[in-house]
Amino acid sequence: MENFTAIWNIYESSFPEDEKRSLNLQLEILKNPNYQMKALEDDGRVVGFISFWDIGEYVFIEHFAIDDSFRGRNYGSKFLNTFLNEADKKIVLEVEKPEDNITKRRISFYQRLDFKLNAYDYTQPPLEEGKNAIPLLLMTYPEAMDQEQFNKVKEALYRVVYANEIK
Repeated sequence: MENFTAIWNIYESSFPEDEKRSLNLQLEILKNPNYQMKALEDDGRVVGFISFWDIGEYVFIEHFAIDDSFRGRNYGSKFLNTFLNEADKKIVLEVEKPEDNITKRRISFYQRLDFKLNAYDYTQPPLEEGKNAIPLLLMTYPEAMDQEQFNKVKEALYRVVYANEIK
């Protein structure tokens, strides 16, 4: 995959341990036809990346990050708006619960792009052995989900992304 090293460096520095995979597992996931990881570039420089899954009715943005050295320059809004405009499906992503200033700012960022916060209980399963499950919330674009839609999306995420059938 082109630019993988640059993407991997941003991935490694942008997410807590429980929210990222090992290099070996990530390389394995890249073989999955439902998964894509793309560099976000400006003037030939990798400034960020987005990784996402086709989970049926939705596209699930698993990871989205801008390199620290390029933050605060509207790259995040620019690239995510482009992604939203090119997507032919509804979009879903996970966010941490709004418990501190950083998580509140992250949710506000997505809300400015018209994502809706869904207040249903959701837990991200462990990404691999040795990782912890994480209590999160789902945000969706262009509209919020009702309980039935939420249950379908959660089941699809567990089955396609986490390979962990709901027990």
